[in-house]
Amino acid sequence: MRKIALFCLLSSLIFSQEYNSSFTSTLIDSSKNGYGSLGIYVSPLSYSEDENLWLAVYRQWQGANASSGYIGSAQISHDDLLDGEPWFTEQKLNECYPGGTLCDGNLPTLSTESTGRYPSAAFAGSDRPIALWNEYTDITYGGGAYGGFPVYSSDTDIDAEFSDWVTPFSVNNGCASLPCDPADLWNGSVSINNGFSSPKFTGIYAGWGANPAGKHYLVTSSFYANGYFLMNDPVEVADDLMTVDGITTFWQGENFATTPVHSINNDGVGYFVQTGYHNDSLLTESPQTTGQCVVIKKTTDYGENWTNDEGFMNTGYTFLTDQAKQRLSDSLFTLWQEEGNEYVYHYGDTIQFADDTLSNGEQINNYVTPGMWFAGYNFGMVTDHNGGLHILLHNLLFICEDANGGCDDADGDGEADSTFLWFGENSGSGIYHLYSPDPTEGVDNWVATLVHDLSFEYTADWYNGEIFASHDGVDDWYYTMWELVPRIEVSSEEGSQVMWYALSAVSEYEYAVDLGVGAQDSTEVVTDLDIFVAKSVDNGMTWTEPEQITETSGPQGARTPEVHVHLSNESTDDFVGVYYNIPDYPYQSTTGDPQWADYKQWIYAGVYSNDFGSEGTVSLDDQSSTPTKFSLGKNYPNPFNPLTNIDYEISKDAEITLDLYDIRGTHIKNLINEKKSAGSHKFLLDANQLSSGVYFYTMVANGITRTEKLVLMK
Repeated sequence: MRKIALFCLLSSLIFSQEYNSSFTSTLIDSSKNGYGSLGIYVSPLSYSEDENLWLAVYRQWQGANASSGYIGSAQISHDDLLDGEPWFTEQKLNECYPGGTLCDGNLPTLSTESTGRYPSAAFAGSDRPIALWNEYTDITYGGGAYGGFPVYSSDTDIDAEFSDWVTPFSVNNGCASLPCDPADLWNGSVSINNGFSSPKFTGIYAGWGANPAGKHYLVTSSFYANGYFLMNDPVEVADDLMTVDGITTFWQGENFATTPVHSINNDGVGYFVQTGYHNDSLLTESPQTTGQCVVIKKTTDYGENWTNDEGFMNTGYTFLTDQAKQRLSDSLFTLWQEEGNEYVYHYGDTIQFADDTLSNGEQINNYVTPGMWFAGYNFGMVTDHNGGLHILLHNLLFICEDANGGCDDADGDGEADSTFLWFGENSGSGIYHLYSPDPTEGVDNWVATLVHDLSFEYTADWYNGEIFASHDGVDDWYYTMWELVPRIEVSSEEGSQVMWYALSAVSEYEYAVDLGVGAQDSTEVVTDLDIFVAKSVDNGMTWTEPEQITETSGPQGARTPEVHVHLSNESTDDFVGVYYNIPDYPYQSTTGDPQWADYKQWIYAGVYSNDFGSEGTVSLDDQSSTPTKFSLGKNYPNPFNPLTNIDYEISKDAEITLDLYDIRGTHIKNLINEKKSAGSHKFLLDANQLSSGVYFYTMVANGITRTEKLVLMK
């Protein structure tokens, strides 16, 4: 029996986080509400390194009595943005529909005005700004119940100050005759990939309200020239009512899964990810997954084809199994006993709390489960340059109480029938980064890292604050998962391992008793949100501590929660674009019980710069000494089993030490401790005697320290 005083989950370990960072943002424009940048599908900010140009696309304010669906754009040079100069905005990109015969005031919408939705920004090639969005039409035009009609436009004047957006083109060839077939393409995950021989469009849309219902459609382009894409006909790529045997549905039913979100790298390798609840009757199949699951399909040809006959029950899907979750939990959790000795948690181990007893005084045992690994409907994903998949998920810790049958497994599904959420001040619940070099090759190659601990966010009182989040005051942890959407992007530089993370999270709170919502209540009430950003230089294996980059004084100077954050879909190793909204309280622009998206929004965008991991960023034992220049390479292969190579190079003869540490920072062994001559060297690490897990190797030469991370998978 192990009596535990403290439970802690170790997040990504970085031996030195010395870096310089800065954030510059400016007000772009305003929007009638926040729904244009809500959710996981839109990507409103893009960057062209060749043109040194930023592009934002958004739903634009056109007055209190005007439609909320006018699409606007804004552009600015990178240098002007850093100098705090204003953006150049363009009004009403969607005044007319494709062909130019139907225009504002005579459109097939309820108000006859433009009703754009879900805007995204991209560049075709390096020099053609592209805006993509949906129009919310009546059923005579888009068909279906909601009239979803996807379109795009391009700017022919490649200049921040002057724009010339063309009349929109249709994405759906099925709209050549009306109503569209397939009807009602809506809520799409769209991208333009520039690694193909010419720019390549890929879009996956929900067939909302279509007949039959629950289908998702893929649209790709076959040709591109001067801002125009020749689109292929839509094809079905996913179905909420798909069956695995002609009878049994894969999902629980319609709307139990998200529309696929996709990411494709410049080599054409990519994935789409869905989350949802699958049919409980499939739990008897192997491998198992319980709760809300993550399912994945892969492409190797820029989205033209996706895995179809492989994977689980020949559905083409790969997913994160319960066995994989348990292994990931084992790799992350660490318990400390009262005497301070470390103990590595394993699934099913016991935790005791001093005040947790039965009526007879007997101590209750609590068993830690693998956690929820709750995919939710809001997650982040990206494909890296090597074809690896990265996913950001919320994860909560669950404990079953071994009293009155609380840990029994009567239904035989391998999980306790009764569990309860246990957060704790430092419980390790929060945003996790999951990485697989190729999930279609099996479930044993996943690696997990805690990026951002949100234990406070899950337990805080959102309901009694004044930021109007969609919380009910009871299950705040659940609604927090909906509100706080994690973002992840990979640097666009060829072969880079730099990744960026962003989240809108709690930055200020007050005690309930001080706000008059609790007589003697020490509950923390959320009063402000800000943007937090982190950087990884090793493909997501480790991350800098999330850094709060905003504390914006809004135009009203009052409550200014920064929300609806997005990262630019193009970035470099040293900077990334950040887009976010600030609700303009108290101007509520929609009716009903408000949340922050229901208010007029101020739209901001800027650049976050961080030189962590760049050439010359080192940790010095003696900063007055003259360093010996040397480079420490990343081990290869990585992950590995059991042999891996470590390359390093020194500019002159030097005393070298190379040491190996585990993820807790415990020294495992010394690998090198001798004088080495100038030049290139290679060390072969044999990890035959080590267990699977994450390790770090640190080299010191004349006071300079450098560290890299390796992953052993047996």
